[in-house]
Amino acid sequence: MFFSKPKEEEVSGQLEIDLIMSMVKAVQKVVLQKFEENFKEKPKIEKKMVVQWQGKMKITRPADCVYTSVILIERPKAKDNGIIILYIPEMIAESVALACGAMRSEGMEGLLRGCGVFLSDVASMFQAYMNKLGYEELKFSQTTNFASNPNQLFDYYQSTKFQITFIKDDEKFVEFDVGIGPIKKTATPAGPQTTVL
Repeated sequence: MFFSKPKEEEVSGQLEIDLIMSMVKAVQKVVLQKFEENFKEKPKIEKKMVVQWQGKMKITRPADCVYTSVILIERPKAKDNGIIILYIPEMIAESVALACGAMRSEGMEGLLRGCGVFLSDVASMFQAYMNKLGYEELKFSQTTNFASNPNQLFDYYQSTKFQITFIKDDEKFVEFDVGIGPIKKTATPAGPQTTVL
């Protein structure tokens, strides 16, 4: 049986820049809210090829990360979804989960749920930054959370994604993969707001 994927639509360079910058700002804002800390180092940003299997995206988890959360950017009228993937090292996962409302007594289930909440918060902030730039409203799926080696395939058909790695105290804190097909701008980017007294 042959698997076919939708024809890839071209993504503009400006969208790629906006996508990366919105994601970086979103992570920085959520980390500041949850941990009251700023990253001292700039994140490492790389464009990577997507691993595909049976016409879908196969997640290749970094060796130093155990926990994974995935959100699809659902685009029913387009040929392709977008995707945001969070990878968390084992030594960071508990502090992330506790900061997102999980309790130690919940064990692995609470830990995975907490990682999913962290990703949802980042996605919401990412949406806000993309809206400020005038992009169309995005719809997000529920998070899919798992540990160790994922054997799941996702509906993301672009050939590339961006990998953004955040470092804290010379150690990897979190890593994200993010990608999307072409999306439209529906409004003029939001500028400084003027208040009339």
